Order: sequence, then structure tokens, then C-alpha cells
Amino acid sequence: MDVISNMNNPVWDVYEQYRTVRVNVLRYEKQLTWTERKNKWMDIFIAVSTSSTAASMWFVKYTYFGDYTWQVCSVIAVILSIIKPILKYQDKIKVTRALLAEYRALDYAYQKLVISIKQRGKYDDELKNKFLVLLDKRARIIDEFVAGPIASIQRNRALDQANEELPPQDFYVPEV
Repeated sequence: MDVISNMNNPVWDVYEQYRTVRVNVLRYEKQLTWTERKNKWMDIFIAVSTSSTAASMWFVKYTYFGDYTWQVCSVIAVILSIIKPILKYQDKIKVTRALLAEYRALDYAYQKLVISIKQRGKYDDELKNKFLVLLDKRARIIDEFVAGPIASIQRNRALDQANEELPPQDFYVPEV
């Protein structure tokens, strides 16, 4: 029987939730990487621009262009130093890491459930109960963490990647 032809099978609820969790893992991985990268480059810029040990840059500072550039960089560094605490990147990184860890654990639990369905060749009551536990865990994650808005481009990329990783035809659909 064609796997896709039996879309009314209750096992598809498991697979759809699994793919949704996978999308969230991919989304938060990208968000964490992006936030860490912005935070790191701000720190580097501030450190280099405001460093009193920048004597090694004397050749830049003592030319007309270098002096002007150094002043502009210093002003930007001061502005970044002021707004960086307001942006709260460290807090965002901490929350995103915790959220990502929760979703990765849930992703792994769904992976185990999918493998169990395939190995047993059926979606029995024990596996259905495991699925309900996973749904409760996801609900707890959603309640515990406040996720910010997601850009549609970022969401679509994560969805496309999850669909590539977990295409519907790869899932085992037992006979009802």
C-alpha cells in the first residue's frame, strides 16, 4: 500500500508533531547561532574600538583618514556599549539554549517513537500513550518559554529543511 494514500491513519498525528518539533529545533538552532554571532561581533568591536592598548594602531590613528576612522569607531563603540544591555543578547542566548535543549530532547523522544512504530509494525495503545505524553511535554515547553516572533523566511527555511529530512514517504504507516 502506498504510504501517502492512508492519510487518515492516526499515526500521521505522530509524524506531523515530529516534523513540527523538528522545525522548532532547526529554527532555534539558527536563532541561537545568529544571536551568538551578533553578540560576539559587538563585543569584539567594542573591545577593539575602546581599548587603551590600541597603541598598535598608532599608524592608523596618526593619519587624517585613520584619525577620522578611529573617532567614528569610538563613537559607534560608545553607542553599542549603551544599547548592548538594552538588547539583552545574553538573556536571549540563555533562554534560547534552554528552549533548544528542551526541543532537542523532544525531537529525540519522537525519533524513538517513530522507530518503535516501525519496529512493531503497529501503532498500539502503549505507543499512543507515549505520544500523548510527548504532546504534554510540548505543551509544557510552550507554556514555560515565551518565544518571540519568527520571520516567515526563517520559518519557511526550517520547514523546508524538516520536510527534506523527514519526507512523508519515509514514514511507516501500519494497516488500520
